[in-house]
Amino acid sequence: MSVKAILFTDVANSTALKADEFFGRDNQERDQHYLKVVQEPYYDRVLSCVSARHGRVVNTIGDAFYVVFDRPIDALRATAELFAALRAQPIYTLPGQKLELYAGLHYGEVEDVDRSKLNLPPDHQGTEVDKASR
Repeated sequence: MSVKAILFTDVANSTALKADEFFGRDNQERDQHYLKVVQEPYYDRVLSCVSARHGRVVNTIGDAFYVVFDRPIDALRATAELFAALRAQPIYTLPGQKLELYAGLHYGEVEDVDRSKLNLPPDHQGTEVDKASR
């Protein structure tokens, strides 16, 4: 068991955003355009803010991140810096829309999970992780 700060981020309404005709004529074209125009710059921003504050990415799914920090102040600063960076230099805007980000941040005692047999980084589980994900 250990005490960690857990951060989850996710692009709000990305499924609907990807469906916009602006991104292309069909699903494949829209997915590729979304990846290049939204997801890759978003990944770069998240990774920059997280690594600058000593966070460790545990997992990603689509445009969602699961990140762990040893110190809550680092998690809080990384999250604030990510939101500030997105406000100062938006990644993408459709007319009448802007990219929105969900973030859940929580600090507490977690169960450590060794995933080295799977060639994956360590994971953490428990109620405190669940709280952050909500």
